[in-house]
Amino acid sequence: MEYILFQKDDFTEKNYIARHEEGSKDDYDITIKGRATISHGGRELTIVNVSVEDVGLYGCRISYFEEHQNQYYHKASQKVFLDVKVPPPEWRSAPILRRYNQVTDTIYDGDIVNLTCRVPGGNPLSQLTWSGCPNGSQTDLSSSTEAVVQLQFVASSSHHGSVCTCTALQKYASPQERSSNVTLLIAHPPTLDIMASPALPWFATGGNATVNATLNCTATGGYPPATLSWVCKENSTQNGTEGPSLLSVFPYVGVDDDKMVCVCEARNSYTAVKGRVFKTIQLDAEYHPQLELTALPGNMIKEHDSVRLMCSGHGNPSNITYRWEHGEWSMAGSNQTILNLNRTDTGNYSCTGASNSSRYGQLITVQYLPITVNYLDVQIAILETNLTEGDNVTLECQTEGVPSLYDFKDWNFQSYLMNDTQLLNGTRGKILHMENINYMESGTYTCVVNNTALVRHGSKLLPILHSPKLHPYRQASQQVVAPVNGNVTLSLYIVANPEPKPADFVWTKVKPDNASRNVSELASSAGLVSNLTIGNVRESDYGEYCCEVANGIGEKLKVCFNVSAQGPPLAPTGLHEIPGRTTAISTQVQWVSAFSGGLTQVFVVEYKDEAGEIWETSASDINDTGEGKNVTHKIDNLTPATAYNIRVKAKNSYNGGSYSVYSDVISIAMKGILFYNLLNENLSL
Repeated sequence: MEYILFQKDDFTEKNYIARHEEGSKDDYDITIKGRATISHGGRELTIVNVSVEDVGLYGCRISYFEEHQNQYYHKASQKVFLDVKVPPPEWRSAPILRRYNQVTDTIYDGDIVNLTCRVPGGNPLSQLTWSGCPNGSQTDLSSSTEAVVQLQFVASSSHHGSVCTCTALQKYASPQERSSNVTLLIAHPPTLDIMASPALPWFATGGNATVNATLNCTATGGYPPATLSWVCKENSTQNGTEGPSLLSVFPYVGVDDDKMVCVCEARNSYTAVKGRVFKTIQLDAEYHPQLELTALPGNMIKEHDSVRLMCSGHGNPSNITYRWEHGEWSMAGSNQTILNLNRTDTGNYSCTGASNSSRYGQLITVQYLPITVNYLDVQIAILETNLTEGDNVTLECQTEGVPSLYDFKDWNFQSYLMNDTQLLNGTRGKILHMENINYMESGTYTCVVNNTALVRHGSKLLPILHSPKLHPYRQASQQVVAPVNGNVTLSLYIVANPEPKPADFVWTKVKPDNASRNVSELASSAGLVSNLTIGNVRESDYGEYCCEVANGIGEKLKVCFNVSAQGPPLAPTGLHEIPGRTTAISTQVQWVSAFSGGLTQVFVVEYKDEAGEIWETSASDINDTGEGKNVTHKIDNLTPATAYNIRVKAKNSYNGGSYSVYSDVISIAMKGILFYNLLNENLSL
């Protein structure tokens, strides 16, 4: 007994596709049933309607049983490979492209792109090739049932619009070759270019300033088509539409446009994802120098002060040269210092800034800085002439200056008899009017004026014609002491206008009329001083000497001097209580020193109760301050509410000690003291 197995690929005993056993019905695998038959006693297998599934390694196996040996024997045939050549089942739609749909997918410049070409089925598998595609790497991803080739490349704007084709070759199909392609649409930015019209540099100032200047932004290429926009100034954007170019117009080119950066920006789907794409242009607008003028410390300068003139600027071109000018004065340089200004320097000072443009020639700007030199001249005019005592006089303060708003502040007076200056109270104003003038008002008058910038004064000597008079501040004592054989000088100091001549002074001895000398020969006069000098004094020289002087105005002046030997002092004069200095227990008194007798003198102050008889000494050695000067003394330890008599006398060393007569006696009442007892009752003493 035997059976035959037909096997495919798997040659184990239990695996078969057809089985023939003697005396039994043939058995077939389900995958081949209906397409296979066994003939020739099981030695031949026939398959109809062969398909690609039938491809494989085939063999047969014969098994039989030897009864006399009671065992099975097996014998296998050689293997035969069955190869079925068939075209792909979907050859009409082959090949199939994957990974990119030009309608829904977007490729951006710089992206990594994977394109897949595939043909399912067929035996043998189809041969796939790429053509017209960007250079890249190809990878075979085929399986046993499908031909697959992947193309990988980096997208570039240069690939935009190229047609990438995959071709499938199958010699068992009809036609044997089929192709599929895709047009690559690469999103990428355009190339931007900017053109200025007219060409830069433009001109921003003057009568030939550039008008209607334009910047034209041109976009070349790019996908999708870009929208262009200009940004030239803050918050100033010119949006364009899709198109190859966009124009930015400058109706009037200004200084502010120089160095301005204008940006032309392109926007499409690429820039929305990958970032901005733009091109810039910096405007070059040439213009005249723009100047700024400054004066330090300011443009209002006091006469004789200095000023610093400064000229600075900016421009395009920036190589600016500077020159200052005023009248005939001209100096190159941006900064100049003028020393010791005077009023003629007032005026407009010009600064010229110049630069050179290669296109527009020399660009010149002139700007002016007014400088005012403040000054103030003050002088006094006396409206009357040949003034004498008793006349009226008007002094006018005359002014000239800048600014011309005057404030007449004060009038001052300095007498020609002394050096100190006094303010004339209540005399503000331009005019000073005085009536019934006298010689004491002769001197220098000063008017003080302010014109908001300066304070100046003008002075004028007011001469008053008057007769000779004793000098009120320089006259020497008319009581003169001279020892026998000594020397003595009698000095007469006067004031007079006009000054008398030396011959106008006439000295004579009046009492006694026993002069043994020619008095006129002893005198010497010059100006307002006349001296009579007696040398080696004799007893006959003692007596009264007088000097008469005239100057043709008014009456003569006669002054007499008494020359005597040394003797007792004269009595002090003008004893009085100093107001406000008397209290309940003290008082202060004052007197005028008289002639000292030619020797050093001191003063003795005495006082007594007005109701008593006894005089007490308060002080006996009070120093002299000089003839005609005040002497002050304080008396202490007095009784409250008491009246006192007070007197004073002078003492010198003549004949071992000599006193003057007493001064006049004065009466002073002390103040009372207010006490409070325990009952708050007031007691007044």
